[in-house]
Amino acid sequence: MTNEKKLIEEMAEELENCYGRETELTERARKYLSQSKDKKMKSYDPSIYDGIHTIEITLQQWEYVGHITQRIYGTCKGNTMLDFDFDCEDDYLENDCNLKYHEEKEYFSATLKDPDGNTLDIAGRSYDFNNMIVKMEIVDYRRNEAVPGCGKS
Repeated sequence: MTNEKKLIEEMAEELENCYGRETELTERARKYLSQSKDKKMKSYDPSIYDGIHTIEITLQQWEYVGHITQRIYGTCKGNTMLDFDFDCEDDYLENDCNLKYHEEKEYFSATLKDPDGNTLDIAGRSYDFNNMIVKMEIVDYRRNEAVPGCGKS
């Protein structure tokens, strides 16, 4: 458990002890802990020839945040995988922000959330959404099992 998570858990326990019961604040703290997965990649295997990268793209306006997850198959590696452009994307992308592409009027919409669960509805063209990207990270890389023999050393 990271120091931040440990501190939040200690604060939640202290509040619970102080009030003698779970409070809304302790519930929110524990919910945060259960939702925040350790997305840090443990290993980036250079021997994989044909792999699957999982890229997490973070959108943000003020304190409101949303995430898009994209899987990229192939032989490229490293920073070449961190090339995302809404101009080239209108297919389904896994996300936690209700991202939608409205083909008839060629715009995107999404709902970002702040740490308290408040929401911000946003809409705009591809360049507007590109300007909201604040982070891109490879969160997983594994062998593409659909390609026999590739990447095995």
